[in-house]
Amino acid sequence: MSLRTSILLSTALRPVGMFISIIYTPLLLSYLGQEQYGIWVTILSVINWINYFDVGIGNGYRNKLTDALENNDDGSVAALTRTAYMLLAGVVGIVFVVGMILVLSLDVNAFFNTDLSIKAVLGVSLAFVCINFVAALCKPQLFALQHAELVSLMAVSVNGLTLLFIASLNACLPRSMLLVAISVGMAGLITNIVFSAISWKSHKGLRPSRGPLDRANVMSICFLGVIFFLVQISALILYTTDNLIIMGCLGAASVTAYSTTYNAFGAVGSLATAALSPMWSKVTQTAANGDFSWIMKALKKSLLAMVPFALVFGVLAFAFKPIAKIWLGTELNYVPGLIPCMAIYYTLFLIGSVLSSIANGLGRTKVQLITGLAGAVINIPLSVFLCLVVKLDATGVLLATILTMAVSNVAVCVDLAMFLKTKMHGASAEVGA
Repeated sequence: MSLRTSILLSTALRPVGMFISIIYTPLLLSYLGQEQYGIWVTILSVINWINYFDVGIGNGYRNKLTDALENNDDGSVAALTRTAYMLLAGVVGIVFVVGMILVLSLDVNAFFNTDLSIKAVLGVSLAFVCINFVAALCKPQLFALQHAELVSLMAVSVNGLTLLFIASLNACLPRSMLLVAISVGMAGLITNIVFSAISWKSHKGLRPSRGPLDRANVMSICFLGVIFFLVQISALILYTTDNLIIMGCLGAASVTAYSTTYNAFGAVGSLATAALSPMWSKVTQTAANGDFSWIMKALKKSLLAMVPFALVFGVLAFAFKPIAKIWLGTELNYVPGLIPCMAIYYTLFLIGSVLSSIANGLGRTKVQLITGLAGAVINIPLSVFLCLVVKLDATGVLLATILTMAVSNVAVCVDLAMFLKTKMHGASAEVGA
């Protein structure tokens, strides 16, 4: 399948996901209520941190697998797959044990600033996330096969199943975060099983097989993976701690207004990220063939394609409150500056997504790592300072993330431009010679 077709299909699937999200959010808010909804989205954001603890195995596997498939090296495909599944299962086993010890021994109510009983919710969510963590290795497989549109279909499938389960809860059962946790986990598990079967049918080497760990593949995946892991950890702190900071500083009710605004703008931004999803593996494949001029053109075109989305964010910033009131069926308390800052945040986020897709495909992770770690160190204290000392509330938390994102985007853009120009100049010199 061509890159254009994959992009079109991936993008076409996102309005379906947006439509499901539009229905899902008010339905879940109605079912749980504002306080439990705020606690749930915070629990989910914390539990999903596990997705960053694969030590970069998934992304390292994706890049190496793309090369192996491009070279028709079936032996390497099978060995890489076996190694990736065994490594990830081992990591997840450790994470689950440590996570359950923490859940059972710590005062999680104080951590989440609530009097509600949430240990069971945390335990069930942790178990499902760990299982789905390994099952989701079908995603890098599909990306390596140049079928990013199927990964987009996976997201739609998970959202659709979750909506179905939540609608059933809303109609039949009393309010319960535990039932929501089970519903979300089962939706992910069913989807991962189905799409794993599709991936394994595409290439027999993608089905995990018995055998010893291949030391060379362990080193190969882990060396690249550790770099991706550190970049992921910095992204974790930068992008996923806002709900936790807001809850700790301002309470669960403030998370609800922030989270619904974040999700609404994110639904629009998801159209752009869908179009970008095939880019990473395509860049890896193209770089292996030495066509860096194509990558430079792709970078410029992708950045230009973000302009319409920035304009949509600007319009949405002005119209958001009345739209949200109709959408949610209630009016939330949005602190001053939150909505326009969310428009700026998502514009920078999309620019960063373009840059990281190209950089990751090329294996250019050094600048991302440096700026990401620096941002991770600065973001939390800066968020608390702007929130409590400057008294900008949730807007201050978001503004801190915006500032760190802007610095990172500029640095990565400069690095990519210099790298690609050097490669293209070298290729031109070889042709001239």
